[in-house]
Amino acid sequence: DYLCSHEEYSEYCELLGKIPLSSLSQTTPLQLLSARGRYTVFAPTNEGIERYLQEWVEKGHISSPSWDAFPSEHERDSVQRIIVMSSIINSGDDDNYYDTSSFPLTSGAEFPLFNMNDKKLTVTYTGNPDEILINGNSPINRQYRDIYALNGVIHQMDKVIVPEERL
Repeated sequence: DYLCSHEEYSEYCELLGKIPLSSLSQTTPLQLLSARGRYTVFAPTNEGIERYLQEWVEKGHISSPSWDAFPSEHERDSVQRIIVMSSIINSGDDDNYYDTSSFPLTSGAEFPLFNMNDKKLTVTYTGNPDEILINGNSPINRQYRDIYALNGVIHQMDKVIVPEERL
């Protein structure tokens, strides 16, 4: 509810409600997040998603920073799926979620649980005590981190988290 009630996450919410969890189910991450369980969500803002699409333009993969610019529906859907599934850690019915006080203490260390893309995210601490990076280059917003929701915690991301072998 929190994400979809804030305009800065509208693009992300649209993706959450569009991408099926698997090829065998029509259940979406948005439906999953509204069910029981505990989640850590690294939610990219609209600007973060736009920035990511611009990176695709700069790399020559698409001609303009738009979902319509992808050469195929399959490639677009794949990229959208990676954005969504890389941003959520599902702790199941366990009481665990990751607010910044429970992040791994060592810079470069992995979170113990996998994200929904079956990858482990890393946390990096820089010389600035207010700066925390996920996967080495995606900063958590300093002002909007540790947003507690009924079933977990949200960290606003100014950049999309993607697996390192991507873009």
